[in-house]
Amino acid sequence: MNKVSDVDTIVLDLDVKDKIDIFKLVAKKAKELNIIEDEEKVIEEFIEKEKDTETYLGSKCAMPHIKTNIIGSSVIFYIRLKNEMLWSGKDSAKYIFLIISNREDVEKHLKLLRLISKIIMKNDILKIFKESDDTLKISNTINEIE
Repeated sequence: MNKVSDVDTIVLDLDVKDKIDIFKLVAKKAKELNIIEDEEKVIEEFIEKEKDTETYLGSKCAMPHIKTNIIGSSVIFYIRLKNEMLWSGKDSAKYIFLIISNREDVEKHLKLLRLISKIIMKNDILKIFKESDDTLKISNTINEIE
């Protein structure tokens, strides 16, 4: 799989009040990194997806994900929050994996969903995301999982 994460797509100990703040930050960073051109469209698509689909996965992890026509290559952002936040219903999340993928590349989108699921199911790997302050190590972990 091509590289889908790097140190610029990892944000640790973020202090935000809600999901929309997370979506805004990711859209802004994606634009700064020339991954997307339209921040507002990405924010809107994340908000709409959250209305339609449950993205809380358990283990204090959430995986908001969108397929869009305004991105070339798929990307994974990882956000570790400073404090847990209510994600859905009564479930709180602290570890957020956000996927932005090309609408046309359904297979890649599904691979990225499976990749995040593998991270969450393997405690030794998930521990890296929960505890490490090394953004390169976190990024490499995302890119090395098959």
